[in-house]
Amino acid sequence: MEKINCNPLSFRDLSSEESMTICGGTSFAYDAGRVLRFLGIAAGGMNGPSFAIADWVCTSFLES
Repeated sequence: MEKINCNPLSFRDLSSEESMTICGGTSFAYDAGRVLRFLGIAAGGMNGPSFAIADWVCTSFLES
């Protein structure tokens, strides 16, 4: 069995700019995750659909 070399010292802390960046994707998994989030928030009672729409709009605004 071959031993895989792993150098844990090569990791570094994220800078404050990297920590505040939203890296939205264009892949299927990202889009599916957004839809699942929307449906989860929308199922949250009487105000759920309006909260879900507001969350979708705010998230879209932050990504652009």
